[in-house]
Amino acid sequence: MTQNYCATGEEIESKLSELSKMKPEEIIEMEKRVWTRTAPADLYYSRDEKGGGKILLVHLTYMSSEAVDLSGLGVRCPPTSGLDVHGLKPNQGRQIFLEKAICPMNPKVMRATPRLMELCEKFEKELSTRAAKVRAAQPKFELPPRKNRAKYFLTTTMTTNPSHFVVAAVTSSSDTDTNSESSTDEEDCTMEEMERKRLHPYRLHQELWFNDSGEMNDGPLCRCSARARKCGIRHGIYSGESSLMKCDLDTNNADKLYHYRITISPPTNFLTKTPTIIHYDEHEFIFEGFSMFSHFPLEKLPTCKVIRFNIEYMILYVEEKMPESFSIRQLDLFYDYIFHELLELVDLDFRAHDDKEGCPQFHFMPRFSRDLPDNGKEILSMNEVMRYLINNGGPLIDETKLAEFSNMPQFQWQNFADEIKGMVVTYPGMKPCSLRVDQLDRDQSKNDQQSYPEIVHFGIRPPQLSYAGNLE
Repeated sequence: MTQNYCATGEEIESKLSELSKMKPEEIIEMEKRVWTRTAPADLYYSRDEKGGGKILLVHLTYMSSEAVDLSGLGVRCPPTSGLDVHGLKPNQGRQIFLEKAICPMNPKVMRATPRLMELCEKFEKELSTRAAKVRAAQPKFELPPRKNRAKYFLTTTMTTNPSHFVVAAVTSSSDTDTNSESSTDEEDCTMEEMERKRLHPYRLHQELWFNDSGEMNDGPLCRCSARARKCGIRHGIYSGESSLMKCDLDTNNADKLYHYRITISPPTNFLTKTPTIIHYDEHEFIFEGFSMFSHFPLEKLPTCKVIRFNIEYMILYVEEKMPESFSIRQLDLFYDYIFHELLELVDLDFRAHDDKEGCPQFHFMPRFSRDLPDNGKEILSMNEVMRYLINNGGPLIDETKLAEFSNMPQFQWQNFADEIKGMVVTYPGMKPCSLRVDQLDRDQSKNDQQSYPEIVHFGIRPPQLSYAGNLE
């Protein structure tokens, strides 16, 4: 079994140094030289033989003294021909057009088998709806309403008659006289938001923040009026964007979608000593990012640059051969589970504005691959990814094995902790429900008690909350 990832820190540094010197055009050209194939999964996917085929018009000029049977040609006669499929009569000389359906329209279209549908139902039952069931059983809780922070300043206006004054109430915060009050008001607002979220009964830890739909750390994401929210990309409204018809959930829609590989340079987060690995058919398939499927071709996109923790990343899209072994239903289930349930990207929505029933503009598929000779890669089929997530969706440490882990020798414990390090664990129903394991500690001082190990997570507290929470 070969390993095709960086095993040491020196290998990571060497790879990063090599990639950092490359321009975006060079990276794209390098990626285009990679050829791909999909790992076989015949029990879960089959060629689509039911899709509508192309219509081929067969031009036939017939002049004969004998009758001709057309039924064996697999054609049908259009109504305008005045014929039937049984054939032409003798001496019936005419020019006709016969229609023949060629099926399937695209040999790359793969359809889900009953076995795959059962796997999708199991994934939805055990993972996708797990947190929703927990939340439904919890007592209802609503955050207290926010205070109205509009301040009223009294101003006087003198009319033509000096003895009469008009008193007007004006809401304003832009005058220089109110700058200090506005600053204090913002601090009070931030403190109020901190207090509101600290009081949430399902908060996982007092030092861990969580996402709510339409919210930022210090309050609502958008404070625009109802009228202003009807336009602008800030409100998810893009010029020319329209709703899309639903894809066929039980196929890969290879005849409708365009496939792109999302590549990030430098690949700092992927060159790790312990990447996510799925073992299949005596090979290691390693997570390398995502594939993106678009309903329309992406042409001449500018290079997207993002700075994260003082590192400038380039996000590039490389057109690639369409993989076969997946269905849209699988991608939808994966998207809801990973991006909404685990990562809690609650405002992430790729549908058109106010489109609740249409298809997302883009679909995403995780890529687990292994290297092949001559610059090739084999992409793991999506059914194996779902099976991996189901098999690893149980408790981190089962209660019945606490004694075993407590008495485990240090070197065995360290090996287990290193394996878990970097993984994402979840507590369904809590806020946040998931976090990354940066360290796993066990307390061996309590020899007479069995306790769960402590999960340590290293994070960066939002600056506005740090300043607001520290009065000094």
